[in-house]
Amino acid sequence: MQQGTDDEVALQAMKACDDAQPLHETIKPSLGGLLGRVHRLWRTSITTAVEPLGMTEARWTVMVHLEKLGEGCTQQMLASELGIEMPSLTRTLNQLECQQLIRREPHATDRRARCLWFTEAGHECLVQLGERIARVREELYVGFEDESLDQLAGMLQALERNARHSISRSQAESAGNAPASRTGARGTRSRSPATHRESWGTKGQVVPW
Repeated sequence: MQQGTDDEVALQAMKACDDAQPLHETIKPSLGGLLGRVHRLWRTSITTAVEPLGMTEARWTVMVHLEKLGEGCTQQMLASELGIEMPSLTRTLNQLECQQLIRREPHATDRRARCLWFTEAGHECLVQLGERIARVREELYVGFEDESLDQLAGMLQALERNARHSISRSQAESAGNAPASRTGARGTRSRSPATHRESWGTKGQVVPW
């Protein structure tokens, strides 16, 4: 009799598991929202760790991205890599220059462009930034094996690819449904709003930490 009761309990538990919604569908407000929160907390953890170095979030982000691109890159290249407007980048560069961590020099062939270089103090600061960012990473990775982290990285890369495909598909659909452009009085065609490209964050921020 006891065996029959145990079997019934097991069947009920299995049915409850079958009826339960997957975790990724029950997270509030969404899985994407969770990814956003983790991203913000990760950046906040780094900002808190590097604050004694005189670094704000904007400053350390510019420093690590400049190192990633390589010295001698132009301000415009760095702004494009970060996905931000030039005025925002210029403010941060001015602050880093006042801290004597970077210097700006004219481009060899383009008078309008300025190239970015680290000073000696800037290189020293990069070493300290790297050490503190690595320590934060180790703290966040507690409880995770390399295999799990590699699997997570692969899934995030796949999500990124899918998101880009989704954006491209939506843009193509919007362009296809846009009203036909009209010819103006001077024979020029007006551009559909769907063909405009936003200047903020067009490339997306690459996070090297």
